[in-house]
Amino acid sequence: MIIGVACSHLPAAQNQATIVELAAPVAPTATAAPPSAIDEKQLVSAKNEFLRRVTEQYPGLVTSELAIETGTHQTAVNDVDANDAETFAVSVSSDRTARVWALDSGQPLATLRFPREDGRGKLYAVSISPRGTQVAVGGNGGNVVLYDSSTWQFSRQIELNQRAVHQLRFSPDGKRLAVGLHRPHGFVVYQTAGGAPVFEADDIDGDVYGLAFDAKGRLAVAAWDGTVRLYSDTYRLLAKREFKERPYRIALDQSNEHLVVGFVDRPVVRELALPTLRTERELQPKNAQGCSLATVASGSEIFASGTCQVDGENPILRFASDSKRLPHWFLHRNTPERLLALKSGQLLLGSQDPLVALFDETGEVLWSHGSTAPTFGASYAAAFAASETGAIAAFNWGGEDPARIVFDLDQLATLDSSRPPPLLHAVTESPRVRVEHWLNATDPSVDGRRLDTERFETCRALSIAESGHFLLGCEWGVYLFDAQGNRIWRHNPAGPTRGAFLTADGRVAVVAFNNGTLGWLDGATGSVLVTVAFSGEKHDWVAWTPEAFYSGTPHGEQLLGLSLLQRDASVAYLPLERFAGLMRRPDVLKQALRKAHAPGEASARP
Repeated sequence: MIIGVACSHLPAAQNQATIVELAAPVAPTATAAPPSAIDEKQLVSAKNEFLRRVTEQYPGLVTSELAIETGTHQTAVNDVDANDAETFAVSVSSDRTARVWALDSGQPLATLRFPREDGRGKLYAVSISPRGTQVAVGGNGGNVVLYDSSTWQFSRQIELNQRAVHQLRFSPDGKRLAVGLHRPHGFVVYQTAGGAPVFEADDIDGDVYGLAFDAKGRLAVAAWDGTVRLYSDTYRLLAKREFKERPYRIALDQSNEHLVVGFVDRPVVRELALPTLRTERELQPKNAQGCSLATVASGSEIFASGTCQVDGENPILRFASDSKRLPHWFLHRNTPERLLALKSGQLLLGSQDPLVALFDETGEVLWSHGSTAPTFGASYAAAFAASETGAIAAFNWGGEDPARIVFDLDQLATLDSSRPPPLLHAVTESPRVRVEHWLNATDPSVDGRRLDTERFETCRALSIAESGHFLLGCEWGVYLFDAQGNRIWRHNPAGPTRGAFLTADGRVAVVAFNNGTLGWLDGATGSVLVTVAFSGEKHDWVAWTPEAFYSGTPHGEQLLGLSLLQRDASVAYLPLERFAGLMRRPDVLKQALRKAHAPGEASARP
């Protein structure tokens, strides 16, 4: 499959071919009470007409998906990079977008979208060629996609046979591209022009999150098997160091004589001499335990950040060339994924908040872009609650916003939080099943048996039904298990879980995700019934079904659109409100939970 681009932030004159008027907008009307029964034939007719209009306008359509567009990333920013001329930056996110920013002002220049037929497309890595003409992005989509930065149009792709990409780096001459891969594939170096493999490491047993070329073309590699390696420009192994901790991000200093390494398992930064990889310095904060300094950058000073907290904040630590500690910089609340020291002395940040930001050399924030969605607050799992049927969900907005949101799906309305209906918190202890190591841990288990979740995946939310079936919300998936710990289904969300509730009868699962959405899932199958996205200071919202029937507040409805991938690799973003006459159906949303099945009915679902 070919992935494409929609430049939804370019000037209007350049973007008219991307957004095409397919239907006259229909003004939202007052929500009426749902009818006792919905005419299914009418729904089928509306959906068919909707699809006919789209495919008629886009005959080369390959796939489409519903997407929220707020102008910022909606979930974790996993990587950032800037061109050598330091005129633009690109950030990539698990929300399946890459966003291009003017480096001097932070103004958006383009948005690259990644709809996928298989639901993948989360982006983990980005690299810009030395001359700034090409941008490479990759993630869990099984390939690396390259763009021409003069037009932000798709250029070509490198097929990786479904292997996930953790890191990308161009060589100094731009002729080769190193790709760090998910375990156990190590890394591969490709020719940029033709995409032919030049070298592939087959002796690395760990995810590769750190790659760095020096000015001589030598390649440093950090892997989760505990090794840091240095290869020559012909990929001959020059040196190898083994550590007890897992190395994560790496950065070369300005002289190209030292490699700075951050680690996942310990709050330490090591400076290694090149080419021997001998440790010359170890830098760490005082009294820091049980945290990490996994993300590093090196310029006129060394920057490091991770999960360590100082006075309740997550700082960027700074160390001078003589190892002296410098004052912290504060901005993000969540774990940084990338720090990039620029030649100008500025520092570019990408964080899980989600957040993209630029600091000047004094620590002043020149610009930043955070999410407009709720964060659900620090104690999100404990604050999350739902009604007995699962129709009503309540959560704290989080961040600087103290609002408590109570949303009723049956009424399609937010309720007065000072007078909420009876709500329940998730059951986390039951005589039928004992789930252990599930809270902020990576090894959940039942009766000593590790549950079938991803390796290194942190879980945060648990809800147990009367039968002993339980819902487990984690970083990369939402899982339903039976009382013996056998996995029944897995749902792959756009972002990590922030709260979860399974009704006592197991019929409905309600899950809060860190991209600001609530998902109502069929408890028997894990299929999505309804999604609701929240955004902005006025707590606007829009709800939709997988068939694209939708409803919301007037502003909320403007956020929902279709991301349309075409055979020529272009991607159009089409606001769904242009089909309001066909697809705006609050009555359908209000009755969506009637489609939920009890566990014993799963086989009856078509």
